[in-house]
Amino acid sequence: CARYMHDDGWWSAEDGGWPVGTVRLDAVDGRTWVSIIVAPEQRGRGYGAEMLRELPMYRAPDYGPLYARIHHDNVASVRTFEKAGYTYVETNGVWCVYRSKQ
Repeated sequence: CARYMHDDGWWSAEDGGWPVGTVRLDAVDGRTWVSIIVAPEQRGRGYGAEMLRELPMYRAPDYGPLYARIHHDNVASVRTFEKAGYTYVETNGVWCVYRSKQ
């Protein structure tokens, strides 16, 4: 995938000139939260986990770990973040929080 960093905390990925998805970082309450969107026609091909694994190359090292909030029944997103090395932290019954290794 080719990647393009953007100034406002998000970056996009493409493969062969076609959009694959975007990743966004938001700093809220002392944590950096990651959000990911994979184009519907590109889902199930491993692009989401690849983008998440490579995200540390595109951000400042002082960000610390990244956190993700995933709806409890979004199995595809849970698998994607787990493939990328994120681990389960907690849930409130609706949202599950996952944390990156660094």
